[in-house]
Amino acid sequence: MSADPYAIRFYLQYKKLGGKYKTMKKYNKLHDIFIHHTFNNYMGGGYDDKPMYDNREEALKHFKREAKITWEEVYIVFNSIDNVCGYT
Repeated sequence: MSADPYAIRFYLQYKKLGGKYKTMKKYNKLHDIFIHHTFNNYMGGGYDDKPMYDNREEALKHFKREAKITWEEVYIVFNSIDNVCGYT
């Protein structure tokens, strides 16, 4: 993810919510993992137009596992996107 205006807004929101990653580069990697695991389940299409998981909770569990973060951090990442552009 490049430093486009949305990426900057996502990162600023992430920091405002108490996110632990101190650089935008680290946050961007976390964001990419999040999108990979959740896009189809939350947005109803995308990569191959079918969800990777049975439900949204499973998508978040897989994101948490790959990113190696706490549930608190999962929701900070989710809200950093949802607060900026309505991910749900």
